[in-house]
Amino acid sequence: MLLSQWNAHPIFFKGNPTLKENNKQLVIETQNASGGYVHLFSEPIPIGANTRLDWKWAIAKFPQEVMQLPLKKSTDDFAVRIGLLLSDGTSRISLPGGLQKSLPRDEPLSYVLFYCATPQVDPKMVCELSPYHKSFVNCMKRASPKTERNSGFPLRDLISAKNLGPKPSLKVLGLWLFADSDNLETRSEASVSELVLSNN
Repeated sequence: MLLSQWNAHPIFFKGNPTLKENNKQLVIETQNASGGYVHLFSEPIPIGANTRLDWKWAIAKFPQEVMQLPLKKSTDDFAVRIGLLLSDGTSRISLPGGLQKSLPRDEPLSYVLFYCATPQVDPKMVCELSPYHKSFVNCMKRASPKTERNSGFPLRDLISAKNLGPKPSLKVLGLWLFADSDNLETRSEASVSELVLSNN
């Protein structure tokens, strides 16, 4: 995806991460900052159990070298989170900044699922509710300084942490590239490429 396809969405008055393009990769950096960039789809995309998100990433600098779950507000910092903006067509969550206002009125933002770059392999690194918002889910995914391919199944991962009822019907409104190092007052740097959402 081109840099021009992403729009900045700061969080409160915190400094927004910088986003640049380098060798067909998006590079996101923070310095005691929190926020992200959103790419909205031209049309919402329905998702099912087999919907898959694929990507590549590499982390040049983690805001913290060891993750411990459950996350606390004081430690909820990641070099990058790849987020999916999800709508169930009815419920609407409130967000800081103007993100909700930029979305279609008939497709309110209901949930956000984040794939979070974590620095270690740990079987306990699963999906859990965000310490900041009950409709945000953080899924931990291994990352390193080496460029690596990764994937996730958004609906399955969301359901693993949050009860959506017997037959959830969700659409993806867009993607949210998010990074933060403000809680720990550190810095971070990550590169992301080849983001692909597919229904198989």
